[in-house]
Amino acid sequence: MSEPGADGPFDVGFGFMESRALAVAVEFGVFEELASEPLELGLLADRTGVDDRGAADFFDALVALDLLDREDGVYSLAGAAERYLDPDGGAYAGDFLAFAGTSIYGSWAGLDDALRTGEPQTGAPDPGEGDAYDLVADDEDASRRSTTR
Repeated sequence: MSEPGADGPFDVGFGFMESRALAVAVEFGVFEELASEPLELGLLADRTGVDDRGAADFFDALVALDLLDREDGVYSLAGAAERYLDPDGGAYAGDFLAFAGTSIYGSWAGLDDALRTGEPQTGAPDPGEGDAYDLVADDEDASRRSTTR
């Protein structure tokens, strides 16, 4: 019998792996390619620029995360990925996830330094000197990535 809630610390401790896999899949256009049509491993790897060496493990990790389905070696979008990660879908959130995977992820990587030094990690102004979200709004590329279509 396992200890109640014993997986919690491990789920949290290794959650960055899931987050990073999602961000990289968005960056590489995995969901965009599969929104058009289901693809077999080799073709999906070719279209997304994923090297053959890690392709099966990477795409199967996305299957394990319930972002992709795989049937008879053919990958397709799964569940919520169809709704939120298809660039032509009405609820597309891929740009925001890409923004989170690059801009926000890096800031959180420096959490220990921020807590130790008190220095901001995002480039945001100090409290009272402006709104951090204004930085995104003023940066056209960052603003585009942080909003849904």
